[in-house]
Amino acid sequence: MLSELLSKSSVQGWVKKVEAKLNFEATPSWHPIIAVDESVVKCGGRPVYVWVAVDACTRRPVWFGVSVTRTTENALRFLRRLRRRCLGDPVILTDRGPWYREAVLRAGFHNHVHQTFGLRSSVERFFGYLKDRTRVFYNNINPKKTLFEPIVDFLELFMHWYIEWR
Repeated sequence: MLSELLSKSSVQGWVKKVEAKLNFEATPSWHPIIAVDESVVKCGGRPVYVWVAVDACTRRPVWFGVSVTRTTENALRFLRRLRRRCLGDPVILTDRGPWYREAVLRAGFHNHVHQTFGLRSSVERFFGYLKDRTRVFYNNINPKKTLFEPIVDFLELFMHWYIEWR
C-alpha cells in the first residue's frame, strides 16, 4: 500500500516515461548468423504464424512478424523487414520450409543454409519460451479490436522481456 496518494496526472506521467524507455524500433546492427523460423499461435481462436529471427551467436531476438498464412510472400515480407535491421550479409539459417528458398534470395541475403539442429536451435529455444508463456492463455491470445493488434502488442512486450529482463 502506498503511503502517499498519487494523482492521476502523476501516474500518466510515469506511464509516459516508461513507454518512452520501451523503444521497439531497432537500429541496424551486425549479426553474423541469424536463425529464422515460424510457429503457430492462436489469436481469437484462429491460428496465426509468428515469424522470428534470432541471432544464433547471442541468442537474442532480432525481429519478429505475424501473418495469417505461411507462404513465400509472407516469408519475403518478414525477411525484407529483417534485412533493414542487419548490417553486412549474415548467414541465414532456416529449416527446409519451401517458403524460404526464394524469399531469402529476394530479400537480399546471399548466405542461406538449411539446418535442422546446431545453431538454429536458438530460435527453437525462443519458441519454447514463447509457447510456455502463451500456454497460460491456452495458446490463445484474445483480440479486442483487430486480429493482429493483441499478438503484436504481446510479442513486443515479450521480446522486451526476453532481451532485457530474462
